[in-house]
Amino acid sequence: MARKLYTTLQIIFNDIREVVVSPAYRTIRELHIVVKDVALVPLPDYNAMEDVAEVVETILDLSRRVMGVLQENLGH
Repeated sequence: MARKLYTTLQIIFNDIREVVVSPAYRTIRELHIVVKDVALVPLPDYNAMEDVAEVVETILDLSRRVMGVLQENLGH
C-alpha cells in the first residue's frame, strides 16, 4: 500500500513541478490571480492571458487528484 501511495504521489509531484516552472504559472503568480474553477470565472478573464486557463484547469485537476488519493487512503 505504501509503495502504491508513494508512486501515485510521485506522479502528482512531477505534474505539480511541471506547472510551477511554466511561464503561464509565473504570470498567474506575478498578477496575483486567484485560481478558481473556470466555471466560476468568465473565460475572457483567463483567456486574455496565454495558457492561463489551461494552467488553472491543471492546478484544479491536481488538487482533485490529491484530495482523491488522501480520501481513498485515509478511509482504509
